[in-house]
Amino acid sequence: MGLALQHGTAFDRFYEALAFKPWCGDDKSAMLVRPKNLAVKKAYIAPNPPSHVHWLVFDLDHTDYFVWHEASLPEPNIAVQNPSNGYTHLYYAISPVCITDNARKGPIRYMEAVARGMTKALGADPSYTGRIAKNPMSPAWRVTEFHTHQYDLDELANEVEPISKPFISSYEEDMPEGRNCALFHELRHWAYTEVAQFRNQSSENKWHDAVLNQALSLVRIEADFTYNEVKNTAKSVAKWTWAHYTGNGINRGVMDLQNSDLPLKARQRLASRRTHLIRSSASEERVKKAIETLTKDKCLPSKAAVAALAGISRQQVTRRYAHLFVLTNTIKKRGGSNLNHFVTYGVHQITAGLLGGNTDEDTLGGIEKQDEGD
Repeated sequence: MGLALQHGTAFDRFYEALAFKPWCGDDKSAMLVRPKNLAVKKAYIAPNPPSHVHWLVFDLDHTDYFVWHEASLPEPNIAVQNPSNGYTHLYYAISPVCITDNARKGPIRYMEAVARGMTKALGADPSYTGRIAKNPMSPAWRVTEFHTHQYDLDELANEVEPISKPFISSYEEDMPEGRNCALFHELRHWAYTEVAQFRNQSSENKWHDAVLNQALSLVRIEADFTYNEVKNTAKSVAKWTWAHYTGNGINRGVMDLQNSDLPLKARQRLASRRTHLIRSSASEERVKKAIETLTKDKCLPSKAAVAALAGISRQQVTRRYAHLFVLTNTIKKRGGSNLNHFVTYGVHQITAGLLGGNTDEDTLGGIEKQDEGD
């Protein structure tokens, strides 16, 4: 069973290294955040604070409790065993390694390589992140303290062969986009199976917390991803699945490209082109409506006025919709005021040269005569 806190023991070091409010819980999800004096009463806990790694924890999904001894590996500081199935977490105390965004990357990569080497030598679970572990101070487990020595990474590296390349699952090998995309796809598939239950029994905020916690549990080692990368991926998955996923099928698009043999980029290009055409058509309709509205109100349908009314930029109106405008022709009447005549969607336009110095009657008569001649 778990032991009470005693000064100078490995448990004392464990307690002191905890975050002020670590993640904890009575199951592996560990979705609670509590002051550490309360967190240590839970069965599961985050053994390392967000800024440093004080403990390397390895998950033995087998009952060979003393595998480290049989493999002539360094002795762990603490072993925490599940009495019901014999599975164990082995704790190794190491010189703290900073893993913040501003930390040096060399020590982080070295720690990761040593951890992978230890994982392989112990036959531990390569997908286990060490973020949440069995709490050695909880009475739920069978706990053994071996010693209080703090290992340097060099000590462990001398006993195993460090592995610099991250472990890659068979699923990730099929994902050419990289580790961030692999995390996204793995996380979304998990979300598809869980969102309905949360939607029926919980709240959206708790769903976001659950997805974030699951995302953090999927990364190989906490330092492989920055916290913001994991958080943004989790937020994207949580927001979309909560709002859209029902489990009854998803609209994959009216173009039905998912059943096409085209490459992914080609399908994306076609879908993007269709979206662009739809948006352009909608903008053109707004411009036409704005011109009609201004004309009915006897206002000059200038590009600036149309752009303001349509809700788009004047540059966009000039660049894409200039063909919808006809220049305003001002015909001056003798002894009268100006008459502004707006011709929208006009087919023919009277040029300034045609007006010349003629009177209105001459001009109109000329047009009539020309029409009669035609």
